[in-house]
Amino acid sequence: MGASWRNFLIQGEYYAINMNQAKNPPTHQPSLAFNGGYVEAGWVITGEPIRYSVGDAAFARPKVDQPWTLDGPSIGAWELALRYSVTNLNSNVIPDVSQTVTGGIYGGLQKIVGLNLSWYPNDWIRFYLQFQYTNVDKLNAAGAVSKLARVSRPFPAVCRLLSEASKRSLAPTNGCLAAGSPSYTKPGRSPAGTSDRLT
Repeated sequence: MGASWRNFLIQGEYYAINMNQAKNPPTHQPSLAFNGGYVEAGWVITGEPIRYSVGDAAFARPKVDQPWTLDGPSIGAWELALRYSVTNLNSNVIPDVSQTVTGGIYGGLQKIVGLNLSWYPNDWIRFYLQFQYTNVDKLNAAGAVSKLARVSRPFPAVCRLLSEASKRSLAPTNGCLAAGSPSYTKPGRSPAGTSDRLT
């Protein structure tokens, strides 16, 4: 869910997945449950309102009031955004107990904090700088934490040029665990129709 007021936005989403495993005695195969979500806030510093696109079912990028030009004083639109997300791919996890005993999934827990500054010189181009801090905590199959399975890492700011006028193109931040690397960002839209405001 989300709400915008003038040049401010706040939105979030929670999602849960429940699964029943086929029973193959004597293997212990309990039901599985995974969850995650995010909350984020945005502020268009230059005052352009944050619009909602019914066609995309998402909040749209700001329409620049004063496009930047080489021969004018206009500065385009500037936006600041902050996001926190968590993805929990653990189910029936017991520390120091083997995965074969619990019958669970030791997929890991990922938390991300991202800060983004976007510049829209006009309605077709966007540059952004972003800082992202990622923490991945994962047990191995034996139920123990290894050095390779626990990662806390800041990522430097990045810059991207986009030419898509209809959408805000901040990509999702929940691809690290699925790809097995904390530096991986899953391409495409966020799951379940979430916003793409932060990479």
